[in-house]
Amino acid sequence: MLTSSTDQVPAPPVAKRSPRRGRPLSTRIALVDALPDLADELDEERLALARRAVRTRMLAIRRGPWDAAADAATPGCYGFIIVTGTVLRRVTAGHREGAELLGPGDLLQPAQETDDVSWRVVADAQVAVLDLRALAEAGVVPELAGALLAAANTRTQTVARQLVVAQWPSVDERLVATLDMLAERWGVMTPDGIVLPDFLTHSVLAPIVGARRPSVTTSLKRLAEAGTVRRRPDGRWVLGRRP
Repeated sequence: MLTSSTDQVPAPPVAKRSPRRGRPLSTRIALVDALPDLADELDEERLALARRAVRTRMLAIRRGPWDAAADAATPGCYGFIIVTGTVLRRVTAGHREGAELLGPGDLLQPAQETDDVSWRVVADAQVAVLDLRALAEAGVVPELAGALLAAANTRTQTVARQLVVAQWPSVDERLVATLDMLAERWGVMTPDGIVLPDFLTHSVLAPIVGARRPSVTTSLKRLAEAGTVRRRPDGRWVLGRRP
């Protein structure tokens, strides 16, 4: 039977990729090496002691949605510390969305999150497992506990800055401020300016600045025309101008 033009069959929904779990690695890592700032502060003797005393398991997570809650649900797991890679933590409230970008040294506790939080690995990551055994062994080196508290405090300060920027009415201003903040951690200084990593796509930037992806695309075009940012042939954004 023929159908009229107003009686179209709806297109099937686009299937979303299911979150994947991390893959356990056979190697273990010294907990102190997952906290780079602490390793720089300890003298050689204390650093050697920390590396001998506390070693922990690791997980490798490929790019894409990550079922962090499932990985954190294993008995005795209190969280993870990112060793390499980059993770996007997204929070949904009603029809609005926010996010924070996390990297090496950041402490995560997915088991403490609500269903409004989702995780996406934007650059292949490895995380150290912060479990009961590692916490018990860390008592030998009290500086480790201080470093974990410092890591949690650093995240709190970063989120507080993002919340202030998110209240600005102009998407252009929010985007410039956010790129400046991201450049402090992930930018690479070159003769052309500060180059940002390729994982800072429009879809990653949108929830961080509190805007929809089309608005971010339009804003980046305006900023590029004004010379505030520039796009390299490889797709990476550059802040600043060539001297």
